[in-house]
Amino acid sequence: MFLAEQRGRFAEAADHYEQVAERFPDSTLALGQLAITRLRAGQVTEAVPILDRLEGHKTSSEVATEVNQAIQTLKSKRPPKINE
Repeated sequence: MFLAEQRGRFAEAADHYEQVAERFPDSTLALGQLAITRLRAGQVTEAVPILDRLEGHKTSSEVATEVNQAIQTLKSKRPPKINE
């Protein structure tokens, strides 16, 4: 975990994880942390392709749990859909 992430500066932390993911493109840990920090930074559009890359790959239960928690947090903050 980067200091920026510990301090709640998720966009900055995501930039650091982006560099790690570029260096280790097959690392599900790096990709998972990148997706998590993008989601926590509210950068959903940027997080979606990363999550797509992770789909179907084995990763640690810790990363999977964090990704799911970040997604649930975003869903809870999203305004409800209006049914017509």
